Amino acid sequence: MVVVDVQRLLQQSLANQSIQRQLASQREILQREMAAQYEQQRQAEQELARLRPSLQPDEFDRKRIEFGNEVTATSRVTQEKTRKLDAAFLQARTTMLETIRVVIGEIAAERGATLVISSEFVFYQANDSLDITDTALQRLNTRLPEVKVNLPQ
Repeated sequence: MVVVDVQRLLQQSLANQSIQRQLASQREILQREMAAQYEQQRQAEQELARLRPSLQPDEFDRKRIEFGNEVTATSRVTQEKTRKLDAAFLQARTTMLETIRVVIGEIAAERGATLVISSEFVFYQANDSLDITDTALQRLNTRLPEVKVNLPQ
């Protein structure tokens, strides 16, 4: 039996740091896009309000409906981008988790262990030599120093 701190592997691995940097960058880009779209919509709404007195009611209603449709379409596009980004980051994390599983399996086999327990569930451990976290982190960082997130176009 061996013990591993999976949370530490997830938090401290170079792969996770790589994923988190890319995620932060993409979130910032998306937030800037959303802010620009919001500003455009705010200006369009103000323009529509400014034009209201000079438009016939049916013309105003048509423009209001067009504006509403544009807002809805923009919202859908933003939701779809967010969904695709989430899926891309989930795939990157899955790649990292699979590599963690392989690394832990290799170390366990080398040590003759047939059972790996997460340190989260260990209440007492008399022998620190059972903990493979440091070795697993080192191997993970060597094997997977970075995870490329396949971003949607």
